[in-house]
Amino acid sequence: MFGAQVVLRIGLGTVALAGVAAMTACGGGGGGGADTAGASGPANTPAPTVERNARVTIGDNIYQPVLSSISAGKSIDWVWEGSGTHSVVIKTPDGKEVKSPEQAKGTFSYKFETAGTYDYNCSIHGDRMQGRVQVSQ
Repeated sequence: MFGAQVVLRIGLGTVALAGVAAMTACGGGGGGGADTAGASGPANTPAPTVERNARVTIGDNIYQPVLSSISAGKSIDWVWEGSGTHSVVIKTPDGKEVKSPEQAKGTFSYKFETAGTYDYNCSIHGDRMQGRVQVSQ
C-alpha cells in the first residue's frame, strides 16, 4: 500500500528509486522475477550506447560550436534553430565545395571521409558566419 501512495504523491521516476530502496532495506534481491532481472547486465559490463552524429546548431548568424573535432568516417548534423535563412558551404581540403540549401529550418548532414581541416561558412553571410571542422584519422 505504501508503494501506491508514493505513486500518487511523488511521481513515477521517484517510485522506481523508492522501490529499489525498499527492496534493499528489506534484504533486497530475492527471487526478483522479470521486473528486476539485470536490465543493464553485470556491474562490470557497460551499457550499450547509440553513436550519434556530432551536432552544430545554426542560430541567428552563428554556428555553435564554431570549432568541431571528429574522426574520419563520422558525420556532423547542422540543425537550423534560429529565425533567419542560412546555409552551410563546406570547403574540403582538396578545394571542392559541398553546399546545403539555403533554408530557415531543417537539418543538413555531411560525412567526413578524409582527415584534414574543413572550413565552412554561410553563403548568405560569408566570413561573418563561419566554422571549422578538424577531422583526424
